[in-house]
Amino acid sequence: MHQRVFAVFTRGAAKLAANTVILSLREGYIALIPFFVMAALVTLVTHWLNYEDLGARYAFLSTFNVLVWTLFPLTTLLSFSYYLAKNLKLNSIAVPILVLTCFTLATGYIYVLDDGSIGINNRAGVFYTIVMPIFCCYTMRAILRARWLRIMPVGNISLFLVKHLNLMFPYILVVLATFMLFPMVDSMLGSALSQLNELQSQWSGNEKLTMQLLSAHVLWLFGIHGDHAYQIMAAPQMSDYMLSFAMDGQSYLNAFVLLGGSGCIWGLLIACLMQGRGTHEASIARPARRWPCLTLAKSWFTPCL
Repeated sequence: MHQRVFAVFTRGAAKLAANTVILSLREGYIALIPFFVMAALVTLVTHWLNYEDLGARYAFLSTFNVLVWTLFPLTTLLSFSYYLAKNLKLNSIAVPILVLTCFTLATGYIYVLDDGSIGINNRAGVFYTIVMPIFCCYTMRAILRARWLRIMPVGNISLFLVKHLNLMFPYILVVLATFMLFPMVDSMLGSALSQLNELQSQWSGNEKLTMQLLSAHVLWLFGIHGDHAYQIMAAPQMSDYMLSFAMDGQSYLNAFVLLGGSGCIWGLLIACLMQGRGTHEASIARPARRWPCLTLAKSWFTPCL
């Protein structure tokens, strides 16, 4: 019975992994690994040097740290858009530019101040970094199938020029569709989140912690940064609470969940290293064998099993 259930689950997981959107998400986030490492190092150095106590000499680190993480929605958007467009056989440069334009204008990520200057709200539209590329890419592909929208047929002029001239009407139609549909979608999502936050206002700290962990990891499943997205979408009382054992929720998450990365990756690596050299888990964790701290942890915990 268990083998049949596992076989069904394995086939379903394989089909899901082969899905174009999931494949593009995976490729997009793999491509962002250098950015994530760089951003984490900047944050680590900023806190390690304690720039506030060291004076103006290190003040630029704080600004750089904020700017790096401000770019996080854009890097996610562009990377996912590029690989989704490539996998859908669309123009991998023109389509990400279209997605970026629709995202910045429809979500409020970039806005104009009263004095005419430009501001950025990096907390706006995090959820749409995944939704917008999917909507724009699939809408663009559907529109491009309509031959009557093509301005110029293939002829004696450059094929490169013809391809981009024929993107003019699809560009306009996708932008129009974005501005017609996304205000309604945003309003419905805002209403749903407001009702959910009111419903959860009477929950205990332990219940709020459970909801935060479940919501964040469900969002991670769809390629969305679950921790950041939850902090943005949830009401303040749903992310600032005390647990029953006199510990605030954020301290608990930092100590027992986020240590080593969301999902307790340190514990996972230690468990993989304990499985032996011939297993699949050990082959995944093999690069970590060079880390002295994990080797020491393995020597500590293995005798206890």
